[in-house]
Amino acid sequence: MERTIFIVTNKGAELPAHVFFILRFKLGVKRIIRVNSDEDRGGFCFRFGGDEASLYFESGDKRIALKSTDVFEKASFFYYQGSLPFSNHYQELEYFTSISKAVDISLRKFISKYSHRAIIAFPESLNFKLSNLLLAQSLGLKIPETEVFNAYKVGGKKISPINKISKAITNIYRVRTEEKLQEGPGTFRIKKLPKRAQYFTPSLLQKEVVKDFEIRSVYLLGIFYSMAIFSQNDEQTKLDYRNYNRTKPNRNVPFSLPKSIETKLESIAKELGLKFCSFDLIRNKQGNYVFIEVNPEGQIGWVSRNCNYNIELKIAKYLAS
Repeated sequence: MERTIFIVTNKGAELPAHVFFILRFKLGVKRIIRVNSDEDRGGFCFRFGGDEASLYFESGDKRIALKSTDVFEKASFFYYQGSLPFSNHYQELEYFTSISKAVDISLRKFISKYSHRAIIAFPESLNFKLSNLLLAQSLGLKIPETEVFNAYKVGGKKISPINKISKAITNIYRVRTEEKLQEGPGTFRIKKLPKRAQYFTPSLLQKEVVKDFEIRSVYLLGIFYSMAIFSQNDEQTKLDYRNYNRTKPNRNVPFSLPKSIETKLESIAKELGLKFCSFDLIRNKQGNYVFIEVNPEGQIGWVSRNCNYNIELKIAKYLAS
C-alpha cells in the first residue's frame, strides 16, 4: 500500500507548497492530501484512550480516515502554519479562540504520538520566550541579562534602559489587512522610559549583546542546519537582522555550531517536544554563544536557500519513506 501524505497548512504558506511540489513532481508521490485551514471547512473527530486511536476529517473531496497503529504507519503528516479548520458557533470570539487553540495543540500532539512519520510545527503562540530563556540557562547556555517589570521604580531603584534593548515578551504583533501584513518592531533601543502611569503592562529589557555575528539554526529530526548572519556592520541590521536591508542584504553563509552547543539546543527541543524548529543565537565578541530564542514554527526557507541545504527535499524524503 502506497503511503498517504497529509499536509495541514494554510493557503499562502510557501514551505508546504514547495514540499508538495517535490513530493509530486520529483519523488512521484501520488497520494497527497493538502488541507488549508483558511478555506477547507469540514467535519473532524479524533479518538484516543480506548482500544485504538483514530482520526477522521472530511471536506468536499478531501478525506482523512485513519484508525489503529497499523493504518497510522501508512500515513505521513506535515503540519505547518495551519490547522484542521474549526467553525465558530460562539458569540464570544475570545472563548472560541481559546477552545480552538487548545484543540489544535492537542491534535498536533495526538498526531505526533500516533503517526509513524510526522513533522509537526507548533504555532508561534506557544513561544514562551521567558520560560525558554530560563530553560536554556538551566541547560548551561548563556542568555542575555533579562529583566521584566511593570513600574518605573521597584524596590527603591529606578529601572534603567542604558545599554539595554527592548523586545516583545510574546510573539511580534501582526495586523493583517486586505492590502498587506504589518508587523511591529522586533528589537529596539530606548534612551529613556516614557512616563505614562505608575504601573503598566509588563515590559522586557535585556542587556545588549555586542555581537560578532548572529546565527539562525534550523533543527530537523536530530540534525542542525545553521547559518551565520553578518549583520553587525550595517546600521540598519546591527541591532536585529530582521530589520532587513533589501538594497544591500547581509552576507549569510553556512556555519557549524560547536557540538556542545548543539547538544544543549537539542535538549531544549526535546524538552519542548519539538522535532522541527529553529534557534536564534548570537556569537559575542568574546567568542561565546548566547541563546536568544527558539521558534517553534521553523522558518527555514531563507536558511535553506542561502546555504544550499535543500531542507525542503529532506522533509519530503522523510515523509515519503
